[in-house]
Amino acid sequence: MITQKKIEEIQVAEKSSPNVSMQTQSTSETIQEILLKLQETIIKDHNETRTDTKEIKEEMKNFKTEVRSDIMKLDGKVDSIQKALEKNENKIKEVEKRTEKTEQEIGKISQQLKMINKETENSFIQI
Repeated sequence: MITQKKIEEIQVAEKSSPNVSMQTQSTSETIQEILLKLQETIIKDHNETRTDTKEIKEEMKNFKTEVRSDIMKLDGKVDSIQKALEKNENKIKEVEKRTEKTEQEIGKISQQLKMINKETENSFIQI
């Protein structure tokens, strides 16, 4: 706490050294000017940062929307690819079944031809 005695001492010191008092006042004014400029700069930077933050948020929002749209498109393509794969797998199974059936028929025909050949041979032998 500043007592009355200290205040009086300061006043006496100020009267005895007006040059020091003027310098102190000048320095104080300079410091105040610097503080005002600093405050203006801080406010300006804060406002710019706020604006930049808003712009970044908007860009991120747009980016998220685009990414979601792209994901939905890809999901649709994945679905159509999966359906095409299933369809192709079913066709392959059908072809395999037909191939197996054809092989069985060829086997039967081959057996019939062998029998016919034997019968033909036997008829030639008899002749």
